[in-house]
Amino acid sequence: MAVENDGQVKAENPTEWWMSLVSEDELDDLRHSHKLVLLFDILRQCEAIGDKLLVFSQSLYSLDLIEHFLGKVDEATQEGRVDEKLNGHVGSWSPGVDYFRLDGSTSCENRSIWCKNFNREDNPRARLFLISTRAGGLGINLVAANRVIIFDVSWNPSHDVQSIFRVYRFGQKKPCYIYRFLAMQQQQLAYAALAAMLRKDMPNINDDQIRNMLPLIYNSNPALMQKMSEIYKYAQPGMMNPGMMNPVLNPGVFYALFIYINSTPV
Repeated sequence: MAVENDGQVKAENPTEWWMSLVSEDELDDLRHSHKLVLLFDILRQCEAIGDKLLVFSQSLYSLDLIEHFLGKVDEATQEGRVDEKLNGHVGSWSPGVDYFRLDGSTSCENRSIWCKNFNREDNPRARLFLISTRAGGLGINLVAANRVIIFDVSWNPSHDVQSIFRVYRFGQKKPCYIYRFLAMQQQQLAYAALAAMLRKDMPNINDDQIRNMLPLIYNSNPALMQKMSEIYKYAQPGMMNPGMMNPVLNPGVFYALFIYINSTPV
């Protein structure tokens, strides 16, 4: 509990529970997050080959964190230094120019303007769009991008599917690549497997039903992993290259699940 100056007890902010566990020096170290390491590696290679990227997240805090490190990379670049804590990433990342962010606080006017600017063929500098899954997973056309990162898995798999279809739609001219970020041996992986298996056979299944079934498969077993291998293509070590861009980091700990989609929508 925290104490105010007048002696009254004030409850601690529940979102700051981690602050006592992390030193000030570690707060700006991108390497502590495998998801961020993968995200920035994919982003760097997208820049190299001229592809644009969408990043969807359920969490506004995650979008804040990504923006924080984009700002750190931009700051280091402007100062002409390479920061090891940023994994050596450099580049210009000005909000509203190099990247956009869309969430529930975005006005309808800005939503339309930013989408048009991002889709302009003569605007290669706008190369990243950070999007709240709930706010931007429906109703927008961002075919200038052909790569999508699902930063975290939704309890409702239809949200993730709709997010993918922001790029895989009429007007798309390139093959589309989808990356789902999942932590191995954690609940996200078990849920993703279950949701993917049920989505096709039982389209009306609800979130509560999925949660109730999750404990049955939470302790991963060979049968589950076999089913996962049928649904997703796992990245293999050494495949982190501009041609495939199927990233993997620290096998057995974290994977990016990779999906390739033909460029012609159906």
